[in-house]
Amino acid sequence: MEFIVDDKWYSLPVMDDYVGKVKVLVAGDQGMVIDFDSEISVEINILVQRFVTSLAEWAKDGIIEVVPIYQQLKILNL
Repeated sequence: MEFIVDDKWYSLPVMDDYVGKVKVLVAGDQGMVIDFDSEISVEINILVQRFVTSLAEWAKDGIIEVVPIYQQLKILNL
């Protein structure tokens, strides 16, 4: 699937392409950071946004806040 942002075409990233690159880091005693890639790109950011949407649909209990960062996602839980 492709999409346009600011008159530029992008291919929609597939999570399977990033499984080997994703890192889960501890962020204190009640949180974690999911790092999708060290590269900053629109494609990675869309992947992060899609993950946030999926997370909001099935993992509501115990999550206090989800903070998407350009290529990362910070999750604070109980």
